[in-house]
Amino acid sequence: MKEAKKDKILIIDDDRTLCRLLEKRLTSQGFECVDVLNGRDGIKAAQEELPDMILLDLMLPDMNGRDVLRELKDDSRTKDIPVIFISVTVSKEAPKEMKMVQVEKQMYPAFPKPIYNPKLLSMIRKGINKSRDNKA
Repeated sequence: MKEAKKDKILIIDDDRTLCRLLEKRLTSQGFECVDVLNGRDGIKAAQEELPDMILLDLMLPDMNGRDVLRELKDDSRTKDIPVIFISVTVSKEAPKEMKMVQVEKQMYPAFPKPIYNPKLLSMIRKGINKSRDNKA
């Protein structure tokens, strides 16, 4: 019997330890994970892997997360992949409406590091399902 395709999540973050923690947590929930440590590699991985969701750090060594997102949105292959930002610059104490990052005229959810928030899993599933509904 053929195994069901796992939803793939691309993690773009320069913190190798955080990548491993996220990958462990997400694979235990049935996701397949790919992680890269900088923006250029993240863009390339997104184009090659075509993940179902991208977790994107705002501050990367080679470019910032907003610029990575702009390049992804300019590419027809990656423009519809949902993105959630992760960053140390997002405060855990911030009101819900403050946990958003604006790129161009679009708002994207953001989660503070370190990521222990159970809501992240819910947002990932919601984003993937919404993306699938839009493609149908």
